[in-house]
Amino acid sequence: LKQVMINRGLIVRKSEEAHEHLQTLEQEYAHLINEEIALAIALNHSLVHLTFKGSYKGAIDNSLTVLDKYLNTTHKNALSFHLKMVGVCYAHLGDFDLSERYLLNAIDTVDEDANPCKVTKSDIFHSLAMAQDFKDPYSIKIPHYLNLAVELLGENTEDDRMANCIMGLGNYYNNIDRVDEALVQFKKAAAVFEKNYRLNNMAGCYSNMG
Repeated sequence: LKQVMINRGLIVRKSEEAHEHLQTLEQEYAHLINEEIALAIALNHSLVHLTFKGSYKGAIDNSLTVLDKYLNTTHKNALSFHLKMVGVCYAHLGDFDLSERYLLNAIDTVDEDANPCKVTKSDIFHSLAMAQDFKDPYSIKIPHYLNLAVELLGENTEDDRMANCIMGLGNYYNNIDRVDEALVQFKKAAAVFEKNYRLNNMAGCYSNMG
């Protein structure tokens, strides 16, 4: 499972080694692939469709096949990742009703007893806010979902996830011309990114503040 996560990192970084590494995992370690690992590897294949092929439809089709096959799995978090994948892809394709349906289903599917449940849910709420922003940048659902994400993250005030949610709130307030509140949020997010030295995120905050 650790190797699957390493492979996922290679895919996200668009490394040329990603395909060969994934093939090795499936062929040479086939005897170790249980249901949990099969679900994780399948998510990597969905990411390959997105990252290397730019195909939202390919990612959707792959994850929908997985959802159908493993509908009754006990590995609920793994299932929620596929539901999130489908929801995010539908948002990019402009089908916002389907996007919200799958993302809310992902929230409901998360295993409350698994770790880290709150982080997983906060990521999905962030995706719900993003999908709403695609649909309507003035939607009151945007701050609703972002505040739910922030509430779940709780004391992790210096976490990049928290800062991304705060940044999203700043963007929303800027969209509805509540500029003073937007600046407050951007400054809060920038302080976290500065502490963690996330240069790209810092640049985004500074640009928005400007």
